[in-house]
Amino acid sequence: REGDLYVTQFLLLYVESRPPYRIYPIYHHAVRRVEKIGGKKQKSNSKIYGIKIKCKDFREGTIICDKNSGSRKRLFNILYHTVFPQFELELPAFLLDSEDKGWDFYDPEEDYLRIFGHSKKFVRTDANINYEICDTYPAMFYVPAEQINELNDVAQFRTRNRLPAVVWTDAEQNAILSRCSQPMPGVTKKRSKEDEDYIQTLRRNTGKNSILYILDARPKLNAQANSILGGGFESKKNYKKVCREFHNIENIHKMREGVKKLYDLCTVMRRNWSTENWEAAIAETLWLEYIHGILVSSIRVVELIKSGSSVVVHCSDGWDRTAQMVAVAELLLDPFYRTTRGFAILIEKEWCSFGHQFALRNGHSTGMDDYKDEQRSPIFLQFIETVWQLTNLYQTAFEFNENFLIFILDHFNSCQFGNFLGDSELQRNNLEVRENTVSIWKIAFENLDLFTNEDYDSEDYPDILYPESDIVCMFWSSYYLRYTKYNLPTLSDEDGIRDYTMGIRFKPLEEKQDLKLSAVPKKKKSRNRKIFSRRTTTSSNTKQPEPRPRKTRRRNN
Repeated sequence: REGDLYVTQFLLLYVESRPPYRIYPIYHHAVRRVEKIGGKKQKSNSKIYGIKIKCKDFREGTIICDKNSGSRKRLFNILYHTVFPQFELELPAFLLDSEDKGWDFYDPEEDYLRIFGHSKKFVRTDANINYEICDTYPAMFYVPAEQINELNDVAQFRTRNRLPAVVWTDAEQNAILSRCSQPMPGVTKKRSKEDEDYIQTLRRNTGKNSILYILDARPKLNAQANSILGGGFESKKNYKKVCREFHNIENIHKMREGVKKLYDLCTVMRRNWSTENWEAAIAETLWLEYIHGILVSSIRVVELIKSGSSVVVHCSDGWDRTAQMVAVAELLLDPFYRTTRGFAILIEKEWCSFGHQFALRNGHSTGMDDYKDEQRSPIFLQFIETVWQLTNLYQTAFEFNENFLIFILDHFNSCQFGNFLGDSELQRNNLEVRENTVSIWKIAFENLDLFTNEDYDSEDYPDILYPESDIVCMFWSSYYLRYTKYNLPTLSDEDGIRDYTMGIRFKPLEEKQDLKLSAVPKKKKSRNRKIFSRRTTTSSNTKQPEPRPRKTRRRNN
């Protein structure tokens, strides 16, 4: 369709020149790649001469250019230098300004006080105030009081010095949840008395059950392979009264392959596909199986905590799979984190403060030449989708709605806010994001009418959510196919360019009924899990929770 392309500081905006004047907004940093198509010098066989834009948010667009005008070369150069800055300080977040930047919203001490109360078993440590113990941990976190003077020695035996930090406790069961990275026994099976004593201290703080569980998110073979590189896992011989489980969540490379297959599928979806063909194609990506694995592992954490056992979760470095498992488990365990404010605090605590590598995993502030970087992986996307699966299952248990999750993902990609820049709290401090950028939560809380679940009732689920392990994972069509199956926003006289730039004034999604999208069909047998199966199929015997009858839902504009 003919139209005009606007290149702003924040996004590309294509506006049709004829009614209904639909707009196609693309945040600069949602663009994964810009490539020329057509012409003698291009490898593609496309008959179209122009530029193809591939985005991280599962859409592609093609701009057709005149072969004789030289417009393609000029446009490509503009896009290349505008969309792919080489330095963090060139990101859009540093171009926004506001007197109230919204950073005072999150106070870690306030949340930890809510969790631990006045317990003397766990204390705040400021030993990392200058990030000298661990440069990817927050400046402040909680540890067992007995071990306050041993933190340096314990950290030396953990990858990247990411020692076990206590992040949540069940006061009734006297069980605690901790997170860390793998130990480093290596092939020589080295030991650390300090690390072993630290784990025993965590175990002794357990209530009814004196056994402490270490849930290693990795497949066992991967954990064993890490021993060759100096890592490994806890030996039952050295760590007394400890039960170790491996939870078979695949590494970042498998997840990257899965999301690439999903991207290819969603951007070429055929209107005439049958439900069976679509479900088979989704199953081949293994994407829903990966999501299911995260859910099942998190449910296991809940099961153990509620039985009175303390749990330590780790993977290799403790900032990808560990963050997924711990954050989802806390969401199930703690109703506060199911409120809009609580969910924002959960992200700040488990993802931002504990050093998930947002920039590395999503390719922030790197040029287009690095779009195939082997360190990129959809870890945070998987977490948000896992939360969506739970909101879909428990439709009255969450104060926020689907729009909130999509808003977070959009601005995770957009780099308009400082929350998701860099790879750690230390890096964001060095970038002075609090002084120079706006927090995403400022915008979110100013637009709560868009993000509130009208069916929310805190009395429906006042305590934990405890899904069955054979939970059915659904395909998130309203995110992955929103630019394929749903109506695009149209230009309105009431809306300014900033409304579209901020991404909060889109028209409501109107689902088309031409294709039913449901859970993946039964697949070939996969590796059996010790604790739960990894099914992602429907079953007549599947037990699902029975929330109150749903009210009629109104879509928010």
